[in-house]
Amino acid sequence: MTSDASYEMTCCDQNMAELANAERTTESGWFQRVRIYGCSVCGCFKSRGESSDPGWVGAKAQLFLDLRCEAYQQAGLEADPAIAVFDSARRLVLFA
Repeated sequence: MTSDASYEMTCCDQNMAELANAERTTESGWFQRVRIYGCSVCGCFKSRGESSDPGWVGAKAQLFLDLRCEAYQQAGLEADPAIAVFDSARRLVLFA
């Protein structure tokens, strides 16, 4: 997995602050994580998922959506509906 620094979330020409995260680890040691970021300028929120597991199946999309909701709740926010798309080259989950 590549360093988090290479995938900083930006908005309004600034790095966004991480507000919360939710993570699951499998028995075999693979992790799936979703982080919530906030912009201190405009107040918008973005989320991004990460996976150490090189495999991706449609069933994992629901796990990432559940983790996203959990992370938003930890930040005291309500998550809007989203879809999860896996970028296999970077092992990132992007939400739209």
